[in-house]
Amino acid sequence: MGGITVALVAQVMGFLLWFLGVRDLGPVTASSISILVPASAYLFALLILGKVPTEMEVIGSAITLTGVLISQLRA
Repeated sequence: MGGITVALVAQVMGFLLWFLGVRDLGPVTASSISILVPASAYLFALLILGKVPTEMEVIGSAITLTGVLISQLRA
């Protein structure tokens, strides 16, 4: 039962923060920032679980972060 509660809270908070971000930042910026979810998942997995990302995960995250940075500089 506890896992279901955690999953529901995470989903509700995720959607709430998404819609607040769209409202406050606008859809283009919020969409660009949402691409950071996988990269932040690797970071939190490292910090919380001690799971070291693979080389491909690091490369993919670097490409993603570069793309988000470029999109924000051009916006």
